[in-house]
Amino acid sequence: YCIEYPYFSNFITFIKGELKLTDKISNSLVIYHSIGLLPFGRSIKLFNYINHAFNFFVYFHFLGISKANFKIITFTPEVSFLPILGKYPLYYYTVDDYISLPWWNNYLQKNQFKTLETKLIRYVTKIICTSSTLCNKYCTLNSNTCEWQIPSDNESYFSLKKTKIMIPDDIKSITRPIVGFIGGLYSWRIDMDLLAHILSRCSNISFVFLGTIDLNDKKIRKLIRFKNVHILGNKKVESLSPYVRQFDVCIIPYRTDNYGVYAYPVKIMEYLALGKPVVSTDLPSIRHLVKQKLIYTAVNKKAFVDQMRRALLEKNRSMIEKRKTIAKNNSWNTRINGFLRLIDLN
Repeated sequence: YCIEYPYFSNFITFIKGELKLTDKISNSLVIYHSIGLLPFGRSIKLFNYINHAFNFFVYFHFLGISKANFKIITFTPEVSFLPILGKYPLYYYTVDDYISLPWWNNYLQKNQFKTLETKLIRYVTKIICTSSTLCNKYCTLNSNTCEWQIPSDNESYFSLKKTKIMIPDDIKSITRPIVGFIGGLYSWRIDMDLLAHILSRCSNISFVFLGTIDLNDKKIRKLIRFKNVHILGNKKVESLSPYVRQFDVCIIPYRTDNYGVYAYPVKIMEYLALGKPVVSTDLPSIRHLVKQKLIYTAVNKKAFVDQMRRALLEKNRSMIEKRKTIAKNNSWNTRINGFLRLIDLN
């Protein structure tokens, strides 16, 4: 069972009849769409409690989840609102420095987060962290903490035969060389000043962006005015591979503040699955790939441009196979048993 965060927007769509409470994805996965009765939950603790308590009552009493023998894996400390702490094995799966994310960005939100997390950590069976820096942070709070970087859902990258690959129409006419990025383009995650610097100094390179974009952000609106920028929008996961195949170089221009210090970019294994050279900002979670000389990193704007140009000239064919191998070793199919052992299921 997968239970979503109780968004107030879900309440609106449920009233309109556009949202079902449950979605059965397969015989082994059911998603419950939580409903937020009140807005501004993460700013007002009482509202957040009401939203979670309502969904707990619906799921555990009407749908009979409480009769099941299960383990809880949570990425949010808000599970500590529920009267289930200490009753079930509980795993806190930290994939980011949550308090640096925009939905915990003011004083009230940060204070609520810290209170809830302090309570949660007293009851957790294990804390699972996706980067060494997160692991170092949480092991001081709970000794049963381990690092486990998220595998990539990159199996489709290996399954396609070259003879079957079709070049998508919306990238076919874009002038090479092509530097590409997949993922959400948001200021809290991406270094927009770095991107602006790159775009202004590399007018002879086409930049392709796949994913969601925050068009309300002034910095992003300025970026998409560059003539060498191509915004191709959201694509289904299974459709990404043919696009990434057309990239000459892939980039990860993450911020290196509190977000970047703790972040692990899962997309890097999708890039490496096709043997692509990758240029990233200096993120601690991927320095092991730098040591193996599989990717390029840069500590400032000038160095990022220099490394990108160097990557475009790369001619070492053996690196392609080395990248593909490490990506294959970091796919969900390869590493799922490791995760099951972490939560004592294997």
